[in-house]
Amino acid sequence: MAQYAVPDADITDADWQDQSGGTTLFSAINNGINGPGASPNDSTYITDQNFFPSPCEVSLGSLSTPSSRTNHYIYIRVRRTDGFTNNVTIQLKEGSNVRWTETLTSVTASFQTLTSTLDSTAMNSITDYSNLSITLGAGNAPDVTRISEVELEVPDAGGGGGGEPPKLHPEFFLSLL
Repeated sequence: MAQYAVPDADITDADWQDQSGGTTLFSAINNGINGPGASPNDSTYITDQNFFPSPCEVSLGSLSTPSSRTNHYIYIRVRRTDGFTNNVTIQLKEGSNVRWTETLTSVTASFQTLTSTLDSTAMNSITDYSNLSITLGAGNAPDVTRISEVELEVPDAGGGGGGEPPKLHPEFFLSLL
């Protein structure tokens, strides 16, 4: 199993707007992609509004510390409206500290889900899974890059128990005869 976090608030809108020209970005990109109850919605999205747009930043819902420092993924649904391919830069931040940066280079004219896989250095550097955010940066033309969903996936938090299961003693069963 896994835990999923989607945007839950705007930190910085910068030069970005939602599909209606508003500045409440997180609500346009928080339907989820893979998590329970997720239903990607490409009719709501955020888009850059300046020729050299500044990055926007959205906070992510709180996660519990995962039981494993493996299998951390950032999913993003994105497209270009001008038909060319372009890049989108994503950063995972913990507070003001950048934990992961990647530039996704295969953005095309149709909405697609792209995956960024965190490396072990990034996964091991996170200490507070309740204080994460995503920064999104796009190309260099207004209203060209559209992002419809953002989601972080990490392993489940550790549960109680663990260890070896109880051992059955044959002497006990023989005593029942």
